Amino acid sequence: MSGIEFEGVKQNPFGVGESRNTGRLVEAYMKSGQMLKDRLRPDQMEARVTINTPNDVARIMLISDLHFGSEASSIESIKEIMVELEKPDTYAILAGDLIEGIKQEYISTTTGTLLNFQEQIDTFRGLFLRKIIEKKKILAVVSRYGSHDDWPSSKESLNGPAIMLDSLTLPDGSRVPLIMNGGRLYVKIGEKAPEVGIELFHKVGGAGSTINPVKPLRGVFVAKKIERDQDRPMIALAGHNHSRAGVSSERVMAGKKEVQLVLLQGGAVKGLSEKNPDFFMVEKGGVMIQPPGAALVLRHKKEDSQVQVVPTYGNERSRRLLEAFEVLNRSESLGVTEELRQELENEDGELKLIFKEDESVIAERSGGQEIKSKLYSQLNWRIDVGKLGLPTSVHFISHVDFGSSKADLNHVDKIIEETNKSKRSGLLVLNGMLASNVPRMVNREDILYEFADKMGKVPLSRRMGVMLDSILLDDAWNSIIGKRSTRNYVSWESWPVITGDRLYLRSELKETPLFEGGATIIFDIGSNRFNLLAVDGVGNFGSRQDPYLALVQMDKLSMVNNDVVTGGNSTIPGALTTPETIFIANGWNTPVKDKRYGKSSMIRVPKGGQGIIMFPNGGGRGLIYGGGSLRELNDSFTALSLHQGLLAKGEFKNFMRKGRR
Repeated sequence: MSGIEFEGVKQNPFGVGESRNTGRLVEAYMKSGQMLKDRLRPDQMEARVTINTPNDVARIMLISDLHFGSEASSIESIKEIMVELEKPDTYAILAGDLIEGIKQEYISTTTGTLLNFQEQIDTFRGLFLRKIIEKKKILAVVSRYGSHDDWPSSKESLNGPAIMLDSLTLPDGSRVPLIMNGGRLYVKIGEKAPEVGIELFHKVGGAGSTINPVKPLRGVFVAKKIERDQDRPMIALAGHNHSRAGVSSERVMAGKKEVQLVLLQGGAVKGLSEKNPDFFMVEKGGVMIQPPGAALVLRHKKEDSQVQVVPTYGNERSRRLLEAFEVLNRSESLGVTEELRQELENEDGELKLIFKEDESVIAERSGGQEIKSKLYSQLNWRIDVGKLGLPTSVHFISHVDFGSSKADLNHVDKIIEETNKSKRSGLLVLNGMLASNVPRMVNREDILYEFADKMGKVPLSRRMGVMLDSILLDDAWNSIIGKRSTRNYVSWESWPVITGDRLYLRSELKETPLFEGGATIIFDIGSNRFNLLAVDGVGNFGSRQDPYLALVQMDKLSMVNNDVVTGGNSTIPGALTTPETIFIANGWNTPVKDKRYGKSSMIRVPKGGQGIIMFPNGGGRGLIYGGGSLRELNDSFTALSLHQGLLAKGEFKNFMRKGRR
């Protein structure tokens, strides 16, 4: 029988007796290759940094989308950012698109540049990056996001951020962490402080939003879920979105506890000038470019070993807040906080609210009985500036549901107590103060007076208005509510009630101006004017997962400039600060009825106490802060008051030296 025989032929690597050896070699090859790649790879998923400052407070700026090299980017704006970064206790995270890069497919719409990719890197590194790294100002740099920094003539395999950092080291020879897009930086303010994690992005995956700049960042935590024992703030930041920028401090329920989410969406310097537009954005429809300015202040509170995180937008805001919290930490270490605040407020003088009735606008009212009280669609207040120019805080209160057994009146007392603690604090009463079924209850007058008695604990001189919301204007108030007590005698428990007259003329809220939902409340303080839009219902604009969606839409519908928009029924409270407007979603002082699951279904939501802080001084349109919670509002207001008072008296530097060795 014929046949052939081979000699020297390689054996089948997966044959009998060879498969196991082949598997070992493959495994060793893969593991050693991955180890080599990991060793060569300049970036990482996590890093840790400890910031040591004299007063356990630090400011972290979000710097992204400088697009250095583009003719549409302002070199003056970049220089201003670098100057701001030189301030004491100020650091930054670089979140991508630092240079313009070059990509062939976008040549027709991106603004031209005379610098090639390598020249952009060399120039940016030489003029700016080297200096701020050598001064230990950069905490981390984001990489691996496949955008402008990775555009050397479409060769995306290169790592632009790594090339920019090449040869740059800190004074001790170590490198600045290069964190992959979606990685995390853990930060401590001092060796003994607990650390907080910051999720770092240039661009965030998932659903974006042209309305709410921080919505995609919230989605990061929604997707990952929050541990039930989470007890520290959770932070995420990103760049990339030129058309929307802002920062948010909000609260969500994780199990039975409130957890703070801090979200920062950076702005851009490319296309800010109308003379040098970003034609790529123009092609998309001429979207307004949002400037940089997102930052957060971290404060180590030694008395309870906690980390407080307060985000804000705008360099002046964040710089002042940084110094203010340094003052607060120093005053607390000396045990003089309340004493010093009272001393400064006494010197500054009592808050003087002057109602400018001639400039206010009375709302039209029709139907029903004769009404004696006025209802305003615009309230104008003048707040006198004291000797020291201390700020004024406005506490918002809503969603108490008086008449419900679930109302948390203890927390309401805390809000009132904090309002009364300072001579320069006021109260603005918003929607949802009475349960929705109160107008049909036989004891509705008692509940109305209970509400008035509680709010009336704030002096008239510091009550800034009461909203007559949809519940207080319910037609059921015009009906007789009651029943027969005997066969021949009819005894009605409650005759028709004109709620506005009862509150304004006959209750503890006597003479407090009433305003309708959707009214504007104007505060003239110093040379600044702040316009506040206070809404009641928000129609179909609400969202269970976006606390600001409805407020942003109501702001658009108003067709005018608003410095603050608040109200509505969001179940996620917080404060969103954008370059133009602050949006305050108010917390609840009662569980929320979830009508989708039946009338008796209740969900717990974070507490109320949000508000704003207004300065009589400050740059541009005025200086105003939003507080995402009662604690954040109170601590920020105390800190800013102490800081402003000491500055006005010329005692700031001496006070900060007290107690130091």
